[in-house]
Amino acid sequence: MAFSKVQIDSDYLAQAHTNANGVVNSYIFLPMFKGCVDRSSKLRSLMGAYPAGNTTASLEVSYVNNCGSGWQLWDKAKIDLIMDLIVLITKSTNCRAKIGNGDCNTYKSSDTYKGMMKSGYETDGSTRSANAQFYGYEGTEITSYGKHHMIAFYIEDLWGNRNDRCLGFNLVSDEYKVKMTPPYALDSDSTYTTLSVSSPSSTTGWLKNVSSGIYGDVPTEVGASSTTGFANNFYKNIYSTALAQFGGNANDKLSVGRYWTLVYASNSNYWDRGGSPCYSAP
Repeated sequence: MAFSKVQIDSDYLAQAHTNANGVVNSYIFLPMFKGCVDRSSKLRSLMGAYPAGNTTASLEVSYVNNCGSGWQLWDKAKIDLIMDLIVLITKSTNCRAKIGNGDCNTYKSSDTYKGMMKSGYETDGSTRSANAQFYGYEGTEITSYGKHHMIAFYIEDLWGNRNDRCLGFNLVSDEYKVKMTPPYALDSDSTYTTLSVSSPSSTTGWLKNVSSGIYGDVPTEVGASSTTGFANNFYKNIYSTALAQFGGNANDKLSVGRYWTLVYASNSNYWDRGGSPCYSAP
């Protein structure tokens, strides 16, 4: 992967910065906190709120559309950009080892929010992570492991706490369907490209290799471990039409990180999945 602030030649694509009209914007805005729904039914990124869950993707899209033109959920191009920049600056594909495990061990079945952490606040009630550009806790003792936020480029819980829906990335009958710029269909359509790249033969495992190119990083092989390869999990269902989820949740232990889940349909709803708002000027 090569990065540049300007287009060197036609092989350089600013997909994460391209809006629904095909215009490349100089700036995009990404969620500092996991998405929550306010009283006006808008999807917001707010400190001091619990991540929203138990909603379908179509409902999350309606919430983010209520914010106005240019707003959308995370998409694959934006996530790939951030994750590849993390590899660049840390010199490692093991993102957890360099930044921290994040919230992956706070699950409580009896709790209203299933043990998810409130944005901007640690489990002890402090706000020490709220203003950090990068933040993480790498301790392994049982009382602290997986019970802290992580932050990368000011984005809290890029992995852990709650899965995020990811537009532009689907698995349909074990074939990847990908689109790197908006507008998006939740269940893919004729505007999506069917990749010739095969998904891992196993339905789950520690991610070992990806194919990188104009369609970003696409999982191709499992067989690594919690400390080798990409050091996080891949999970798929070959019989479904799945919309991608990213990052992992408060009950995923060391599976979190660059964790792709291609199992659940867009109309699935559960506590551990939801949407977060991004903005690109229309």
